[in-house]
Amino acid sequence: MLGRLGCEVVRALDGEHSVRMARMFDAPIVFMDLNMPGTDGYEAVRIIRSEPALAKLRVVAVTGDVSEKAVRSCAEAGFDALLPKPVRIEDLEAELALARH
Repeated sequence: MLGRLGCEVVRALDGEHSVRMARMFDAPIVFMDLNMPGTDGYEAVRIIRSEPALAKLRVVAVTGDVSEKAVRSCAEAGFDALLPKPVRIEDLEAELALARH
């Protein structure tokens, strides 16, 4: 869906890889799954938030768990928003607009 919206998409294989990709690319936004092998999304976003060079990066959690606890855990870890699976194109467009401003 992101490609159809004109975005360049880089995929990460796990949490560590997502952190490396965030460091390498000057992207305005990262959509991150929470349940990745190795370093999960929560830890990956904590690492990203600890790096001043990535301070402006918008990081959005993507998960099937939209319980109050999950929303709270995402906010505490440093995510800017949470999108439920399956992700709607309207939600992607809204997040992209926020990241561009």
